[in-house]
Amino acid sequence: MRIVIATDIFGKTPEFSRCLESFPFAYHLVDPYQGKYQSFADEHSAYQYFINNVGINAYAGHLAQVIQADESPTVVIGFSVGAAALWQASAMSAINHVVAGFGYYGSQIRHQIELQPQFELQLVFPRTEPSFDVGELVNQLAATAKVNAVQCQYLHGFINPLSVNFHPRGCADALQYLTKQVGRLSDSMTRT
Repeated sequence: MRIVIATDIFGKTPEFSRCLESFPFAYHLVDPYQGKYQSFADEHSAYQYFINNVGINAYAGHLAQVIQADESPTVVIGFSVGAAALWQASAMSAINHVVAGFGYYGSQIRHQIELQPQFELQLVFPRTEPSFDVGELVNQLAATAKVNAVQCQYLHGFINPLSVNFHPRGCADALQYLTKQVGRLSDSMTRT
């Protein structure tokens, strides 16, 4: 089984790679900058650069290309804009070999809640967001087939050490949960 991880606005960084060291599965890392390291002063700078130079649609297209390049059963995990890109890619019918998707704090999903995922998606949203009501979004997504949306106690960015909202315990809990879920999916695939 193949695992694809889509990063947030910071892209591929040593800090994020170190954060994923406890994740016991091999994975293919996808980032908005196609492997080019970016150095941002803060999250605001990273967000502005992402919006002005990449955008969700382009990132979703890149993620979809990576997913389609290998037709092995695939699990996709996305963080922030990576989760929003996963959300867009999940509605593409050409992506039919994805076993499951996991998206964390994909706040931009709120702009396209009408999409219909083609595979099971677990979406974890933060406790609050400054620009919208997270509970309302979770309730709206509850009516979407193949989507399980929940709110957690942490804030947007809690898994990335570069985020002001990084939470070591929350990061560890999320990676432990993902390890368990990916292991379960992998085991079920080897039994069939």
